[in-house]
Amino acid sequence: MGQLKVTSRLVLGTQAEVLLEGTVDFRTFEELHKYLLRVLAEHPETIRIDMRNVTYLSSVGVWTLIDAQIRAREQGASLVVAQCRLRRRQAAMRRP
Repeated sequence: MGQLKVTSRLVLGTQAEVLLEGTVDFRTFEELHKYLLRVLAEHPETIRIDMRNVTYLSSVGVWTLIDAQIRAREQGASLVVAQCRLRRRQAAMRRP
């Protein structure tokens, strides 16, 4: 875990598309948070976060997306999470 690639592009002049690839966890969430703040500073009407290539999303990653959603709403923008294909991991538990 701990590797994340973030890229973005402007679509139709008012929509920012952010592409994530890899894991969003305690090692990478700050990178994502800073990146989303930079995207928000451009004042797009919509931010679309494409998560089709995200392999793991921890609770701190969820918090990062929620924080971005709140900030987007405060400036009159919308944030959409798209192509999220995460599956629940089965915890490896040992039973006595």
